[in-house]
Amino acid sequence: MIYTMGWDGFRNYRNLSNSRNTNSNLDKPSYPKKIRLIIPGLITDLKEKSEKLLQDYPWLNSASTSYEILEEEIVYTNAKYGTKKFGFIDLGRFDLECNIWSWSWVDNDNKYIIDAKSMIFRDYGSNKDIEVLTKANWYTTNEEKIEVVALCSRLVISRGLEIQVEGNIERYYLLLDDAN
Repeated sequence: MIYTMGWDGFRNYRNLSNSRNTNSNLDKPSYPKKIRLIIPGLITDLKEKSEKLLQDYPWLNSASTSYEILEEEIVYTNAKYGTKKFGFIDLGRFDLECNIWSWSWVDNDNKYIIDAKSMIFRDYGSNKDIEVLTKANWYTTNEEKIEVVALCSRLVISRGLEIQVEGNIERYYLLLDDAN
């Protein structure tokens, strides 16, 4: 389903947190204060993008809409409304059981081909000294997870956010320009 702030689990993202473990190798890396200051605006921007997308295509979140994730696009299909395709970037996954974020460029369980698109965040983080974009895996909270996703959304000017949940894993996809 396409992410909006109205969904359970994201409605009051500032009040959400997960327990932390103590493995320092997985401690959440930091990012500069100048980025921390713009985070609320980035989250608002992501919310507005997703809401606009659902205004344009309300059937995307319909129970009768199916989706398929291919190598280059996510395809939504609805018998009444047809098909809508979006390019995407597979950001990564969040393990709900152990509260660990893993970028898609290191995700061994990723069943989709990892391409250069997901690496732009790591490269950008290396060039701008933004550790959170360069560390492969780290403990996080729901609040911090959404902050990083919102930052990535701004870096590539996404159309919205697709979150797929399978068992204890949430997968995050930034939707890009229409593929059709």
